[in-house]
Amino acid sequence: MTLEEGYPLQGIALHADGPAAAAAKPLRGELELAFDRDALSVTMTVRDPDYRDDHPPWAGGCGILVNLIRPLSPDDYESQRYHALGFGTVDGEPRGWLVAHDGEVLLQPLSETRPTIERRGDTIVCHVSIEWEVFHPYAPPLDQDMGLNVFYLGAGDADRRPILSLMSEDRLSFEPEPWRRYVPIAFLTSDRSRPVLRGRLYDRLVEQGEVGVEFALWSLVPGSGAYRLAVVDRDGAPVADPPPRVVEVACEEGLNFFNETVGLGELPSGAYRLEVALEGPDGLPMVFHAPFSRFPGDWLGSLNERIHRLPGGESQILRYHLFVLGRDLDRRHPQDDTAPLRDAYRRLAAMVDVCEAGGSCLPESGLLRGGFAVDTATQRLCAMYLPPGHRGLRDPRLLIVIPPQPGVEMDLAVQLGAELADSPDVIVLVPQSHGITGLTLDMASAHAELATIWARDLFATDAVTLVGLESGADAALAVSLARPDLFDRVLLGADHLFLEDARFSAETLYEILVDRRNDLPYIMVSRLAAGDRVAEIEDAMRDLGFRVVVVPIVDGTADAVWIGERLAP
Repeated sequence: MTLEEGYPLQGIALHADGPAAAAAKPLRGELELAFDRDALSVTMTVRDPDYRDDHPPWAGGCGILVNLIRPLSPDDYESQRYHALGFGTVDGEPRGWLVAHDGEVLLQPLSETRPTIERRGDTIVCHVSIEWEVFHPYAPPLDQDMGLNVFYLGAGDADRRPILSLMSEDRLSFEPEPWRRYVPIAFLTSDRSRPVLRGRLYDRLVEQGEVGVEFALWSLVPGSGAYRLAVVDRDGAPVADPPPRVVEVACEEGLNFFNETVGLGELPSGAYRLEVALEGPDGLPMVFHAPFSRFPGDWLGSLNERIHRLPGGESQILRYHLFVLGRDLDRRHPQDDTAPLRDAYRRLAAMVDVCEAGGSCLPESGLLRGGFAVDTATQRLCAMYLPPGHRGLRDPRLLIVIPPQPGVEMDLAVQLGAELADSPDVIVLVPQSHGITGLTLDMASAHAELATIWARDLFATDAVTLVGLESGADAALAVSLARPDLFDRVLLGADHLFLEDARFSAETLYEILVDRRNDLPYIMVSRLAAGDRVAEIEDAMRDLGFRVVVVPIVDGTADAVWIGERLAP
């Protein structure tokens, strides 16, 4: 999308999201964008009969969100360099807020930026003029590749909220995982009364021996000119190699395009800028700088080859670290300091050296982050808790735990590790149980299966207890039925079984366990000891030859019914 100063874009298409897309009378809206050298102007007209102005937009009320993003490239939809601004009416007073900045939720009032919100029956007209200073340091964005998204948030909470947006997405910018997708946009000046020089690099992360640049000159007169290409450091000081190069050119009146390739020679790793200094036919000098980072071309590839030659689970741990490093390289801002990434590379290379010499890359105790492939394109985090002196353990028992919801793996590892401090158990937590995450039961089960195979290989043990907590119980039950050879016992949280289809019954559980093709002991735990549902489960389990044990919970809030310890046939 191209937006020129003084020429507003009207009637931009908005996409309905969630309930708004499926409703019989979905939200309808139009968007108008314009800018000048002082501010960005946003006007949104929406038909919304359920408009509500008693809460801020993120607390159930209606309003608009404006996201301006500084991408690495026009195709990078996951930049964390962004501003999220919210505008709405609370108790009849139009207000503005800085909702989030660079991934941090702020919810700070913008006292100097207030919208005008007008109701015309079912139609709402929201207009706001946002000064570029609000978007510091990513604006004013003239001559930059930027990203933009504008939402209209209807009244409601979570998945019950109707949404219109410039690009449809089901996650909002103020939720724990920042909403970062956007529409690429170019803010162009309409001033053609003077020469203009603009340009861009083909690649901001340069691993090869050259960097490509494309630039254009808007010239008022025809004639000869010349441009100078030079690599400078991040502070603007020239580098010794490669030396500057001067190219003479013939320019036409109007727009002139140039493409160049600059050899980098023996330029070491680091952050640099490509400087293009051009003097056109009218003698007016112009300069632009394009930042880039230089890394050796084979530094990740060679390390990847070494890691793949290593055996077993530790190889997958190192592959996960390599994946994280590669992702950080892809997503970093080109003006960031490259030293932390070079340090991360050196640490990873040192771990590979240790493993190649027959050592281990596992810590002695505490938390470990490892990875395993879910599919060919995805890596998932696996948080593990290692007891003290785990390398000296004989026949350790693995506890493969499927947490109740995403984002609790690390805290849960610490909690379980503290409770089992004197036990030789190794806890492996499988992230993102299906529950509220939107993963299907099949995906969650496959994920747990891969984590189990990886951990069994890593710790060379067949003693594995599969634990499904709360909304992870369904996945634990499914994977135990599909791959009983991976476990020697299964513990399930009975209160949360069958959340996916909400058709839990003791008869269903009975049928599943009767038809199972394994001899595993199934242990079930419930905090609802007095509930009718648990009584049904108890009866079903007794019919299958299990005995039921009631264990008081330490804090006294309820009884825990442990249903398990299947008697011998």
